Amino acid sequence: MLTLSDKILIGVFLLLSGLSFLALAVFRGAGQTVVVEQDGKVMARRSIAVEDTLRIEGPLGVTTIRIAGGRARVLDAPCPQQLCVKTGAISNAGAMVVCVPNRVVVRVEGHSKDGVDAVTR
Repeated sequence: MLTLSDKILIGVFLLLSGLSFLALAVFRGAGQTVVVEQDGKVMARRSIAVEDTLRIEGPLGVTTIRIAGGRARVLDAPCPQQLCVKTGAISNAGAMVVCVPNRVVVRVEGHSKDGVDAVTR
């Protein structure tokens, strides 16, 4: 049986967990650039604000990527399970869609790739 102290402790834990997820979503921010890699090589780098359709050739065939409305998504891919297509659109910095069988990675970068992530003392 849970005591009052246990219930308060669980409530505080749930509140802090929820606030941390909210803070992560707020501070992550919107991305600025879509980077498309095939087998580790950068094939395209486009502004997320400009509409474009990219076709990237991989070992299995062509992966089609659409950038529109400040978001990027894989429209079509030759992979059997279509997980990259089912992932949907991405827009936040750090988000990515990966097509492992075709070796294609679509990721969103933020303002500065070389900026300081954290400072420790």
